Amino acid sequence: PAPTSSISAPVPQGEPVKIRDIQSGRDTRAVAIDRVGIRDLKLPLLFHESQPPTPSAGIWRAYTNLHADARGTHMSRLVQALHRACDSFSFAAFRKLPEQAAELLGADHCMLAVEFPCFVKKSAPVSAQAGYMDYEAAFLALREKNSQRFLIRVTAPVTSLCPCSKAISARGAHNQRSHVTVTLEPNSETARVRDIAALIEANASCDLFSVLKRPDERHVTERAYDNPKFVEDIVRDIAVALSRESGVLEYRVEAENFESIHNHSAYAMLETPGFPAKILE
Repeated sequence: PAPTSSISAPVPQGEPVKIRDIQSGRDTRAVAIDRVGIRDLKLPLLFHESQPPTPSAGIWRAYTNLHADARGTHMSRLVQALHRACDSFSFAAFRKLPEQAAELLGADHCMLAVEFPCFVKKSAPVSAQAGYMDYEAAFLALREKNSQRFLIRVTAPVTSLCPCSKAISARGAHNQRSHVTVTLEPNSETARVRDIAALIEANASCDLFSVLKRPDERHVTERAYDNPKFVEDIVRDIAVALSRESGVLEYRVEAENFESIHNHSAYAMLETPGFPAKILE
């Protein structure tokens, strides 16, 4: 008879094999670790901010602290927790993760961050042709003992048209595509990526669209020309708008114009005094 394959051969029954848990051992060097965990874990997401939920993909970072007497952390538990969060993902769900991760690993501190594209269906301004716009979003959290802070970061591409160029030129004005990033600390779990993107777009020279017909192209060109803004104007106008929002505690606003007449970008940033920049480290 032909020999039995070792792959298909039945596993003999008996006493379970005891596997040593090395990382749960004690360490004698008396050196605590501030952050230990994982980086660049890529997972699919089903984003439940809108209905029906929108597929996306996230890149995760997750760390906890490690006590001086512990040899290692249980990284697989951290990975399992993130896997469980992906099937029904939202900012409200994300807010529960730091405490769960700290409890799973017996840690005092926890830092979590996930970056993902958010797709929003958006209609052209004249023809109403629909297309998907993508916005870069991120949820970030920092848990320290009994306190937790959360941030939402959204980057929206927009159009900016130079006020100086318009004022001094007889034929038109130079404009460019710009990336505007708002990072804010909300005071509730109902904050939405799409609302932050819309606020950014409302304070640019003009917003962008995925699908444009000729009447739409004329509309956005003229709209930008009628609404010129320096990079400084954009961050200031967004700051004024955010200060009027009751759901915003702290914020940072950044704008980068990819200049069409220079081989460099123009950049501006402002933030509130209490902005928790430590979370972004």
